[in-house]
Amino acid sequence: MATPLKIISRLLLMMTVVTGCSSRTGYVIGGPRSGPLTRSADIVIVDHGNPHDYHVIGRVHAHTKAPKWLPCLLQSQDELLDRLKMEAALLHAEVIFDIKRYSRSQFEWQEEHLMGTAAIIIDKRAGDAP
Repeated sequence: MATPLKIISRLLLMMTVVTGCSSRTGYVIGGPRSGPLTRSADIVIVDHGNPHDYHVIGRVHAHTKAPKWLPCLLQSQDELLDRLKMEAALLHAEVIFDIKRYSRSQFEWQEEHLMGTAAIIIDKRAGDAP
C-alpha cells in the first residue's frame, strides 16, 4: 500500500510532466508606433503583397511545442495565425505578410513555428485594412 507522501509525489510529478510538456509563445521584434491600439481581428494576412506598399514595423513569431506522444497539445495553424495577429496588434500593425512556417522535431519533441512581417499600409485604398 502506497503512503500518502508517495501518492502526492507521484501526482505532482505527473502534473509537472503534463503541464510542462507543451508551450505556446510568441514575440515581436520592433517597437509599437503611436496611436490607438489595433484589434487583432482587424489585422489582415496578405498573401501576395508588394513590399513597397507597406512600411515594415517589426517581425512577429508564434510557436507551439509538445511531446511526440501528445500531439493533441500542439496548437493548430489557425491558433498560431491568431497568435501572430495578437503579436502584430501590440505593434499597432495593420497587415502581416511574408509568413513562413517551419517545424522541428527530435525523438521526443515536436515544434511548429510561424513567423511573419508586421507592417502598416502606406497608401490606403478602399478595401484596405483600417
